[in-house]
Amino acid sequence: MKQRDKSKNITASILPSKGKPANSIADYGNDPFFVKKAAQAKKRIERVGFPKEFTS
Repeated sequence: MKQRDKSKNITASILPSKGKPANSIADYGNDPFFVKKAAQAKKRIERVGFPKEFTS
């Protein structure tokens, strides 16, 4: 049975992507899914109120 060399087993998720700085963060603020979820959450908070557990 042949053993794999684990020193060469580097996942792409820890390596910086080409063309982007390593510390960049994706912006999903205008993504339709999140816009819809935010609108639903806003309507619910306006209707039901903000949970008392989250206020100090």
